[in-house]
Amino acid sequence: MYDNKVETWEQDGVECNLFVDYSGDMFDPRDNDNLGIFVCRTHNRYDLPQEIKGFKFEDFDSIDEAIDYLKENHGAIHIYPVWMYDHSGVSYSMGESNPYTCQWDSSLCGVIFTTEERMDYLGIAERDSETIKKWLNGEIDEYSDWASGDVYYYTIDCPDGDGEGCGGLIGYKYACEEAEAALEFEAKCYRERKAKEDSERAYWAARDVVTV
Repeated sequence: MYDNKVETWEQDGVECNLFVDYSGDMFDPRDNDNLGIFVCRTHNRYDLPQEIKGFKFEDFDSIDEAIDYLKENHGAIHIYPVWMYDHSGVSYSMGESNPYTCQWDSSLCGVIFTTEERMDYLGIAERDSETIKKWLNGEIDEYSDWASGDVYYYTIDCPDGDGEGCGGLIGYKYACEEAEAALEFEAKCYRERKAKEDSERAYWAARDVVTV
C-alpha cells in the first residue's frame, strides 16, 4: 500500500523510513475544529469546502456583495481571498491578490474568515490581525497539502523487533518533524531496553549462567 520512500533516518541502529501515503485514508482537515470558515464557489470538477449551509457565491452579483452578506449575517471578520491553481494537480493559496503566475489555470475560488464566536469557542487569546492571518493562512496551506496529496507515513524499526508507525501526516515539513521526533523517542527507548538487557546478562554471566 505504501511505496515511494522519500526519507530514511537512523539512530543507534533504529531506522525510520518516511513514505508518501497513497492510502487515501487521510480525513479532510476541514473536518477539524478550525478557526477559519472556508466558503467556495461551485466548481465543475471539485467538491470544494462550503462551510456555511445554504450559502452560494452564485446567488450574488459580485464577490463584494457576497462578503457584505457574510459580514452582516454571519459576523465575518478577518476575511481573506483564497486562490486555486488547477493544472496537473491542485493547490490553494490565501492572499489579497492572485499569487499564481499562470492566470489561465488559476482563479479566485472563495474566501476564508473567522468570527468572534468562533474565536471564543476555540479559546483564542491573541486576536490581533497578524496572528489571525497567520493562523488562517496555515489552515489553507494544510488544506492545499492535503488536496494535492502531500501526505506521508512513517515506520520505525528497532533491532530488537520493536517499532511503530504513523500515517496521515499532512505536509512534508510537518511529516519530517513528526518522524524525527518519533525516531528520537524510539531510539531512547531502545537504548534503555538494551542497557537493561546488557545489565541482566552481565549479572548472570558473573554467576556462570548463560542467557539467551
